[in-house]
Amino acid sequence: MKTLLRRSLTAVAMLLALSPAVVRAAPALLGVGVQSYDGPAGAFQVLRNGQPVALTPFMPLEVGDQIAVLGAGQQSVSLVIRLRYGDGSTSDASVDAHSSPYCVGAPDGKCSVPASLWASAASGSSDKSVAAWSRVGASIGSLLREANDDYFSARNESLVARGTSSPPSIPMLGASPRPATPIVDGALAFPWFGGVAPFKARLYAGTSPRPIAERSGLTANVVRFESLTLTHGTYRLEIVDAQNREAAATFDVIAKNEVPAPAPELAAALNDPALKQMLTPQALATCEAAALAKQGPQWYLAAYEALLTVPDTFSEARQLRYRLSEGA
Repeated sequence: MKTLLRRSLTAVAMLLALSPAVVRAAPALLGVGVQSYDGPAGAFQVLRNGQPVALTPFMPLEVGDQIAVLGAGQQSVSLVIRLRYGDGSTSDASVDAHSSPYCVGAPDGKCSVPASLWASAASGSSDKSVAAWSRVGASIGSLLREANDDYFSARNESLVARGTSSPPSIPMLGASPRPATPIVDGALAFPWFGGVAPFKARLYAGTSPRPIAERSGLTANVVRFESLTLTHGTYRLEIVDAQNREAAATFDVIAKNEVPAPAPELAAALNDPALKQMLTPQALATCEAAALAKQGPQWYLAAYEALLTVPDTFSEARQLRYRLSEGA
C-alpha cells in the first residue's frame, strides 16, 4: 500500500513539473533599461543578436539582450536593470557573478528557459520611457561612462589622504569663469586632492581675513559645512594640510534660478512621467546633476552640490562626484 502511494505521489509530481500551467510567460514588456552598475564597464558584456553592445549608464535594453559578468574574479561587481510591464508594474533585477548570464525577457532572467515562455515587447507599443531614456543616454551617457572609467582607472587614488607628498589642490574650483552654485539645504561640500592629513578647511566671505566657517582635524580629502546662511556673492575656500601647505580657490554663491536649465529636449525627457517611473529618485538626481555638468566646468561645483542628497551606495553618483572633483 505504501509503495503504491509513493508511486502515485511521484506520478503527480512529474505531471505538475511538466504542466505548462506551472511556468507562465512573463507579461509583455513596455521598456527595459540599465538602472546602475557598480564596477568598471569592461567587467560586463551586453550581447544583442549575438553582437556586443557598448555598456553606458541608463542605456535602454531590448528583449533578448544577454548580460554577462566577465572574468571569474569579478565577484564584487553588479548591474541593476529596471523592467516596466504592460500592466503598469515595474521590477528590478540584479546581475552579478552568481546570476550571470541574464537574458532580458526570460523568466527570472534565466537564459535556459524555452523562448516560448519569454516576455515579448508589448504589441503596438512605442513606450515613451524608452524614447526618453534614449535621449537622456545620448546627452549624458558619455560623461557618466567617462566618470566610470576615471573612478575605476589606476588614477583613482580615492579622496582619502594617504600620506601623499604632493601639496593640496582644489581642481574643481579651478574653472574659468569662476564656479558658481546655489546652497543646497544650507550645506556645501568641497573635495580636494593631495596633502597630508589632518587638514583644516576655512571658508571666507569675499576678501575678509576672518573665516565664517572652519573645520579642523579632517582625515579625508573632503569637507562639508553645515547650517550655512550665505548670501549672493564671492567666497573663498582655504585648505591647509599637516605640513602647513595651503590651497585656496574662490567660487560664487548664486540663486537657484540662476542655474542654467538643460537643453529643451533633455529637459523634456527628464520630466517625462514615464521616465520617472523607470528611474529611481537617486538615478534621476544623478541624471540632472550630469546634465548640469555638461553645461561646462564652471558648473561642476553646482552639480557636485546637487549630488549631496544621493548616497554613495548609488554607484553612478559616487563615480560622477569623483569625476567632478577632478575639474576640467
